[in-house]
Amino acid sequence: MEFEKWDAVFHRIIVEAARNGLLASLYEGIHAVRAGNLWGKMKGQSIKDRDPREAEQNMHDHIAEARTAILGPNS
Repeated sequence: MEFEKWDAVFHRIIVEAARNGLLASLYEGIHAVRAGNLWGKMKGQSIKDRDPREAEQNMHDHIAEARTAILGPNS
């Protein structure tokens, strides 16, 4: 949990330093997904089960869902 906190702070500082509205918007969308319960639950279960194929599939599905949520269904 501590890593995620400081990772988010680090990336937010980079985004703010860039002074780019589009980048800031994208980051906020990504951060919202990462802060959600599903992300933590999925990450924790894949690690707990030590199942690399399931972890890979979960991450693939998650990235596809996040992409759709951020960029829209036709992206």
